[in-house]
Amino acid sequence: MRTASYFGLVNLGISNIFMAIIYPITSIIIYLAYFALIDVSVGVNVACGFCVPAVVSCVIVANGSLAFIAVERCCMITKSITRSSYISQPKAILTLSAIWVIAILPNWPRAILTIDETSLETWCLLYTNSIATRTSLLTFSSVAIILLLIIVLICHILISKRLKIHQKTIKSWNRISVRAINTNEIRTTSILRIDYSLALLRKVTILQFIFDLLWLLSIYGTVLGHAARFNSNFVGLMYNLQYFAVILAGLQSPIAHFIAIERFRIEFMRCCKF
Repeated sequence: MRTASYFGLVNLGISNIFMAIIYPITSIIIYLAYFALIDVSVGVNVACGFCVPAVVSCVIVANGSLAFIAVERCCMITKSITRSSYISQPKAILTLSAIWVIAILPNWPRAILTIDETSLETWCLLYTNSIATRTSLLTFSSVAIILLLIIVLICHILISKRLKIHQKTIKSWNRISVRAINTNEIRTTSILRIDYSLALLRKVTILQFIFDLLWLLSIYGTVLGHAARFNSNFVGLMYNLQYFAVILAGLQSPIAHFIAIERFRIEFMRCCKF
């Protein structure tokens, strides 16, 4: 049986692949529109009405998937370290589908409502002079990343504390009898396996959020830099940094997951069997 975390990892990989593919397309469309190779209104509608909202949705889904995995692991380990407490496959799929819906709902309606205000000059309202639009864009982007980051950090801290407590308990049991030592050696090995798999997950999570925070900071630099009329080179650098961050965030986890996803799955399956 595949665990809920397995589906979370697959969902993370899918969202990141879409993110890495779709975001570069926006620049291609804008350049084609800029050089009059396609109609400007068509380019703006596709880039700002589909591509950018899709990328933002994928970023939220990726972070939401990491939060889902962290919460699922945290509940399993902290609530019942000695018995199985899987989230069923239907519940996992339903929850991950809900993350997609939650990520999509705030983005496309907003993009469609503001599409008439966008142009090559405003570039999907990143270069807008509207304070309300800037505030809405930056607030939503910040909440979508920072809130999920806090949830993930709390869950990993709780998991680490629970594993340390359980390791201390096993060491104290080892003093009781030889039979207890043999039994607890098996449990200690299982703990180490869990710790190893969670360490892999933490590395992927840290990389994901580093790139996402870099993306968030570059958006702040682009939007606020343009509003404050900073040097155009600085604003351009921040704008290009968005692509760098999103593409790296989109590529690193699918590669890691699809190469080592079986190892992740096996380790997570073992988590509930000691």
